Amino acid sequence: MRLAPSGKDTSLFTPARQLGASLPGSEFLPPLLPASHNLSPVHCPRLLAALAAGLLLACSGSTSTPPGAPLLIAEGGIPERWTSTEQRTVEVLPAPAGWVRVRQVIPSEAWGADPLTGVYSTPIELPGAGSPPDRDGPHELRAGSVALEQLAYSASLLELDGLADGSFIVLGDSLLLMDRGGAFVSQQLEYFAWIERTGREDGKVNLPGATGDGILLLPGEVLELDLPAVGEGGPATLQFYSLAFGAEREGATTTLEIELGGERLFEDALPNQLVPRARAHRIPIASARGGPTRFGSTSGKGVVLVLNPTIVPDLPPPASAQPDVVLFLADTFRADCMEAWGGLPGITPHMNAFARESWTFLEARAPSSWTLPSQASMLTGVYPLQHGVTNSDLALAEGLPTLARSFRSAGYRTVAVTDSVLVSERFGMDSGFETFLELPSDKDFGRDTLERVRGVLELDDGRPLLLFVQSYRAHTPYVASPQTLADLPELFGEDPDPAEWEFERVKLQVARAIVDETAGRPAMLAAANERLLRLYQGGAADLDRGFGQLLELLDEEGMADALVVLTSDHGESFGEHGDYSHGTNVFEELVRVPLVIGGAGLGSGTSSTPASLIDLAPTLARLAGIEPDVDWAGRALFDPETKEPCILAFRGGPLGDPEEPSTFAVIEGSRKLIGVLDDQGRARSFDQAFDLAMDPGERDDWAAGPSSWPEELFERWRAELTSATTNGTPPKALTLTLEAQQELKAMGYLGD
Repeated sequence: MRLAPSGKDTSLFTPARQLGASLPGSEFLPPLLPASHNLSPVHCPRLLAALAAGLLLACSGSTSTPPGAPLLIAEGGIPERWTSTEQRTVEVLPAPAGWVRVRQVIPSEAWGADPLTGVYSTPIELPGAGSPPDRDGPHELRAGSVALEQLAYSASLLELDGLADGSFIVLGDSLLLMDRGGAFVSQQLEYFAWIERTGREDGKVNLPGATGDGILLLPGEVLELDLPAVGEGGPATLQFYSLAFGAEREGATTTLEIELGGERLFEDALPNQLVPRARAHRIPIASARGGPTRFGSTSGKGVVLVLNPTIVPDLPPPASAQPDVVLFLADTFRADCMEAWGGLPGITPHMNAFARESWTFLEARAPSSWTLPSQASMLTGVYPLQHGVTNSDLALAEGLPTLARSFRSAGYRTVAVTDSVLVSERFGMDSGFETFLELPSDKDFGRDTLERVRGVLELDDGRPLLLFVQSYRAHTPYVASPQTLADLPELFGEDPDPAEWEFERVKLQVARAIVDETAGRPAMLAAANERLLRLYQGGAADLDRGFGQLLELLDEEGMADALVVLTSDHGESFGEHGDYSHGTNVFEELVRVPLVIGGAGLGSGTSSTPASLIDLAPTLARLAGIEPDVDWAGRALFDPETKEPCILAFRGGPLGDPEEPSTFAVIEGSRKLIGVLDDQGRARSFDQAFDLAMDPGERDDWAAGPSSWPEELFERWRAELTSATTNGTPPKALTLTLEAQQELKAMGYLGD
């Protein structure tokens, strides 16, 4: 993606002609065009034909593979009957459908002790992973017939006097047991690792860090299957991701071998990791005539995942007019980080340049003020209470229509690269993605995100790509890199001391200033809030640099013409309305987000059209020539027939909680209402009203004034509110593992 100079011509007419020549479905462009410039299907037969071709592709049920099309080996799942189990080197015991339970004996001599505390520890060769049914987690420790109690890792573990003998915790690949008298460690114990194997409706497999179509191999296991010929049976490439899950100590590895027609194509010792980083591979095949194929875990004690194995013939891929689509989600990113929304130009220069050559929607809002319901709405095209995932003990229902599912049905390769935690398969966010790569971020965008994106682009199989990229780089704990500290003296001064800009130090300064404010020193709080905001902006600057690197990578990999979306799921509070962080209210600092759509010949301009993240699914579908799902609540932003709606936003969270009420917002133009949903999720009335044109800080409440507009606005959109708060498909109840709870707490969720 080449960034345009700031002086680029932003005429609305030339981009429309460019779009018509490159994008199916582009007859839906014109609310941004003059009304007289009509590109309706009747007047654009070529665009209508392109759209029709896209719709036929989306609706086709054919399973034939045309010449040049890839063979997706694991699409829909690998039947267990193909698995050869006699070579397993671990003991697998009966477990509920879709799961395995691996037994590991712990002899008494395996324990290491701290005699002063009564805590014993031992390594685990293969830890459990995932969320087994009717269990708190994937770890089980037994002394004969007695099941011992697993504890969550928290600060309370430091108070050893309150811990019962026989209680244990799992830290990575280590097992810690409280046993003051030595009654348990003096006998042989059994640890059972629970691992998901099969059984998902979509046939996907999962290990920490990766979910998708694939082959999961237990230690020593071999999968044998017959593959059909691919293309014309000539030269081809086998491409896939590989990863091994298991104990990381002492450089442990697990070997993956692949054979085709008796010839060994691949052998590699994969490093065992607790959260594996998927490796991308491309292996030449001299002849893709099919035949017996073996995938084997031949040595080592880890579990191997061969993710999305695909054979790509060395032939031109079938012709497609559909664009590649990249959806970049800057988590917790305030709109005013960018110049178009009033931000300092030096904070996000790469995003600002991208916005100047793209369509910028200045009046965009998030459907919720925190990550889980907001991104779930973006990916499903419906409001938070319609999909129901408004709390961290709920997950998206299986089979729910999603952006990724529609694109995959239309022939797209659908891949997600996320920073995990809330944007995770555990919450159903992987729905429709054939490859879902998630890793907890350590604030290294190049390694955590860009490296995985590079692997995705390397495994091009000829299909158009839908790529979703999400990053917590601007999320708490805020981190400004040394480079950013040095490059932004307007924020951090000349020659800043990195120690003075550590998150915990700055956060403590704010906490002390809040206490001082009660003593009549409000200026102290304003200064502390400003320092916290500047540290946050430093993280936003680092994320901007990563976004620029992403655009450069797309250009290097031949995707300079991809359709690219830049947005956020919510903002962040820095003392406005007395709040910090996010998810606490629906004021503008939390629900107003940047939204920029560019590339693919789309042209550039600025739009004041009201927009919501729920509009992205139908918008991107239209631009790709895919019919939007009838259940999506949003509308295509470039559709000339769409009437300008109000925008709705919701705080999310449990209903009926008087301590943390579930608030909603209705925004029409510059006027905004805020109210509280009742315990049935209904908006019966409103409590506050603001005119954002005169009062962008939302300080002057019109609700109790003499003006009639607040009541009229509420009545005008009451039916829309009722529809948006009516659940369609009930979400799945979710029991978070103890490890998942700790991840959420580290990100500032689930309390202390």
